[in-house]
This record gives sequence, structure tokens and C-alpha cells, in this order.
Amino acid sequence: GTINANQGTVVLNAKGNVTDSGAITASTLTVDTTGAAGGTGAITLDVATTDADTINLTSGNNKDILYTDADGVDIGLLNSGTGSSTIHAGGSITQVGAITSASLLIDSTGPVTLENASNDVEQIAANVSGAGNGFSFKDADDLIVGTVGAISGIPTNGGDITESVATDLTVN
Repeated sequence: GTINANQGTVVLNAKGNVTDSGAITASTLTVDTTGAAGGTGAITLDVATTDADTINLTSGNNKDILYTDADGVDIGLLNSGTGSSTIHAGGSITQVGAITSASLLIDSTGPVTLENASNDVEQIAANVSGAGNGFSFKDADDLIVGTVGAISGIPTNGGDITESVATDLTVN
């Protein structure tokens, strides 16, 4: 089925995994699988017609996060701990809150601006396919630009790329 809050808020809390088979539509989508006492759930929301303006995603026990949005999305919070996070978007990707993840894969047609100084990602890869759209990312400490999933490095279609880190930047 689908969940359609239109411009309302959708909050999903679970101690286990959260998955979808139908679209979710909301102004703000919050998913938390940490549970009240030791939740262990991954988050897999990969229906291409899902559309949230802002996402707040926290997985339990360092489980992976996969999120797909039909158009642009603003990251309020993205925390998979030492797990992997993947965001696919049919438009721009921006952020207001921090991203914490061992590996981060970004796949977007629009520009990507992830410049929160509290971001803490160990390895990143991104694909920005829209002509002239750029990619910008800040990290609180060291960062490796490498391979995450099927994407290697940070290819754009003529867009600028900016990486800013507090310590070491390694390009593999």
C-alpha cells in the first residue's frame, strides 16, 4: 500500500526493519529503527515514486539505509552509524542536519550540496547526472573518495566538485 500525508508529516518507528512496497508522500518523513531498547533495523525505502521534502533517517545497530526520492530532497538527519547509506534522488539533494555513515553513496540528477561541518562519513562516492550540476561535501574529519556500491569516485556531467575536510582527504 501507500502512505500519503501530502504536506503532512509521516513518522515511522520500529525496532526491526522498515521497508516499502508502495510510495510514501510527505512534507517530512522520519524513520527511526533504534527502538526503545536496542532496535536493530535497516531502512530500505526504494520505491521510485516516494516523495518527501525532508528526511530524518536513523537506523538501529549500525544497519544500512537506502532511500529513493522522486525529486529533490533535504536531509534533516541521516545516521547509519558504521553502516552504509545510499540516497537516490530525481532532483537536488541538500541538507540541514548531519550525516553519519561509514560509507555514503549519492545518486542524483540535480545538484548536491552537503555542507554541514558535522558530517562524519568515512568513504564517499557520488554520481550527479544532470548537465552542469555540481557536487559539494564537507566532512568533520578524514574522508576517502572511493567506491561505494556500483559507483566509483564522483563523476558529474560538467558540474563542479568541491570536497572540504578537517583532516586528510584520500582519492582512491
